[in-house]
Amino acid sequence: MMLHDQQFISFAEATAPLFVGVGVAETGLTVGVLDDRGLPLSWGVVLPGTLDCLEDVLRRTHKAVAEVMRQADAPAGAVARVGLALPGTVDSFFGKLTDVADPSDDGKKSLCERSAAVCKLPVSLANDAVAAAFGESWVGAGRSLSSLVLLMLDARIGCGVIFGDASIDGLGSHGVDAAHMIIQYGPQAPLCPCGQRGHLQAYLSPDAVADRVRQSLAGGRASPLAGRLDQGQAATLDLLAQGANAGDPVSLEIIAEMARYLAVGIVNLMNTLDPDGVLLSGAMTFGGSSTPLGRQFLQWVKEEVARRAFATLAEHTVIDFAALGSDAVCYGAAGIARADHRRRTARR
Repeated sequence: MMLHDQQFISFAEATAPLFVGVGVAETGLTVGVLDDRGLPLSWGVVLPGTLDCLEDVLRRTHKAVAEVMRQADAPAGAVARVGLALPGTVDSFFGKLTDVADPSDDGKKSLCERSAAVCKLPVSLANDAVAAAFGESWVGAGRSLSSLVLLMLDARIGCGVIFGDASIDGLGSHGVDAAHMIIQYGPQAPLCPCGQRGHLQAYLSPDAVADRVRQSLAGGRASPLAGRLDQGQAATLDLLAQGANAGDPVSLEIIAEMARYLAVGIVNLMNTLDPDGVLLSGAMTFGGSSTPLGRQFLQWVKEEVARRAFATLAEHTVIDFAALGSDAVCYGAAGIARADHRRRTARR
């Protein structure tokens, strides 16, 4: 269920109150107005431009929120809360980015407070992967699941864990950092971009994929990939997918190996959390359910999970693709704002 397949509703058709979701990424801001059922009234994408610091993000967020509210014909009083989802480790309780040094932060005002001052509305803060997981749980592929794990498989691995209407973040908001679970240890394990060895990210990052391609070709394996690299093309996921779609055994072998490493990570999450389902999204799903390669990738993941997981877990845990694509972060940001609004209202 991608946004462009959705039917927008009018303000008159909406169920109050309304919520605004904001997803921040390197590609820009995605902003949407949704009603209490998760149905969209308006949507907008703001290209990157100047997003050099948090103040730039907040300034452009304010303009984008005002514009989507105008498009939705929604008066300011109709919107109860804004959800802001950003990459990085987010301390949602204190409303701070914990792994970003921001010289403009005086140590007293949280990012939530600063965002609220700019947007003139209360703001909830979330990590982008957590927001995406919440979006899938609220209106996406996880609607029928009472708990789920979402793995966003892009340049970095993001993870969100949702039980009921709450995200499981851990004491310092590092509780869902599945990218850095240890798959192997020892001096021979590959180096993760974080500087440690053997993390899941070390096996599934774009650099790891490129290294695996080069290692395979260095062993003398015949593959059309060799000619493409000799022509100056980079060893990317797209190149690997092209080779696999053409039936190249080396490409298919590498993708199957990626699926096995991913399955090891999924089994660790299953053993630790026992969720109803694990959903996959991002470029490393190779097109997901819409392509034969994506479906084959999921099948390899499921087969390896079945080999490694306890039978009861393998039997009841749904493993599938997410449904909302890149819109999930924005949906989830609005959904988290909605959940916060409901909790605060119930306490009054």
